[in-house]
Amino acid sequence: MSFIESPRFPDEISLQSEGGPEFNTPVIQVKSGFSKSQINWDVDLRSWNVASGIKNQTDFYTLLEFFLVCRGMGHRFRYKDWSDYKSGRLNNAVTPLDQTLGTATAGQTQFQLIKKYILGGLTLIRTIKKPMSGTIRPSVDDTEETTGWTFDTTTGLITRSVGLSVGQVVKAGFEFDLPAMFGVNKLPARFRHPEFLELDIPVNEVRLA
Repeated sequence: MSFIESPRFPDEISLQSEGGPEFNTPVIQVKSGFSKSQINWDVDLRSWNVASGIKNQTDFYTLLEFFLVCRGMGHRFRYKDWSDYKSGRLNNAVTPLDQTLGTATAGQTQFQLIKKYILGGLTLIRTIKKPMSGTIRPSVDDTEETTGWTFDTTTGLITRSVGLSVGQVVKAGFEFDLPAMFGVNKLPARFRHPEFLELDIPVNEVRLA
């Protein structure tokens, strides 16, 4: 098993795919009628059916190549979730102030990219491990720094060449992909005629250590 960093899953197919976030939250109901939710996952996992992105034979062959190289469920890859791929909201441009990564300790140089989703007093924090190269914009105390940083786009760790002073606040903006894999080892395809086929192809987000 390995992770395919490039190319990512074809954008022209993922753009038309159906899917979204899912939680593992069973609900227990007692005899009195009261119910309680058990939150097993603190962060969602996302899944898609990419069949709706296949519009013609060219799309199908592009998918077939990707599926074969991945050996079905054998390898992980990058997937662009068009509903959520920026550090801020979709309708906003990426800025270096989008996400607060942390407050530095004396001499700290390294920070993990994250994205926070906030509703009142509740917050969900997603660790971003597959940022897009060329999109990361870090800032220190709300001032963008265009040099002096290195970015690991395979882990989402960003590193400053010079250690920070205690209390300095690091923020960043970026675009990102999600780590994913095919949900099947067999690619089912039924051709009704050369330009029409029936498919059901799940792609699932995976957690990375």
